[in-house]
Amino acid sequence: MNDKIILDRLKETPEFRKMEEKLSELTTDQWETIKDQYADIITSMITAKNLGQGPDSEMMQSLIEIWKKHIDDFYYTCDKARMRAYYKLYKENSTYKKQLDDLENGLADYIADAIDFYLKNN
Repeated sequence: MNDKIILDRLKETPEFRKMEEKLSELTTDQWETIKDQYADIITSMITAKNLGQGPDSEMMQSLIEIWKKHIDDFYYTCDKARMRAYYKLYKENSTYKKQLDDLENGLADYIADAIDFYLKNN
């Protein structure tokens, strides 16, 4: 199934519509703050990777918790099923994988492996 079909189906869900409504109420400054916070989380994950912290390290698992909370707070509930979907996106979807790997080689697999560890241990 291609990404457009998946996105079209996702847009039909009540949770997606609720998220869109919530995001549409944000000011430009609020939206910029949310994007900056996300960028900071990703930058911290890159730092962890470059420091040799494994996906299962305390540092990276803490960052997964922060990443999950960010999604919970600003988008939708990031439950285990949704985390598994992110794992698959980062491992298998060339678009998502490229976006992360353009920031740091191997970042998509690194985050996916950290998500996988988190799911197996929480």
